[in-house]
Amino acid sequence: MIFSLGPAMVGSVSPNVQRGAMLAILNSIASLAGVMAPVVTGRLIQNAGGSTASGFEHGFALSGALLVIGGLVGLLWMNPEKSVARQEGIR
Repeated sequence: MIFSLGPAMVGSVSPNVQRGAMLAILNSIASLAGVMAPVVTGRLIQNAGGSTASGFEHGFALSGALLVIGGLVGLLWMNPEKSVARQEGIR
């Protein structure tokens, strides 16, 4: 769902003149994550000490922890109404 909702959320709080740049930044961060995830997971599997399953467990645990942390950060610090009001004052 984030691939369809993410650009909509960024587009709704970005000023018109910066909307394209903000969407490009969002896309580049998502692409960077897609490149880094296999590298990090591969390292975790290699360093698991011979147990491939343990490496996968560590990879999934890290992914879950990052998702929970990211969700909490977004929940605590994101305020779309405040962002829109701030952008309206800038325009």
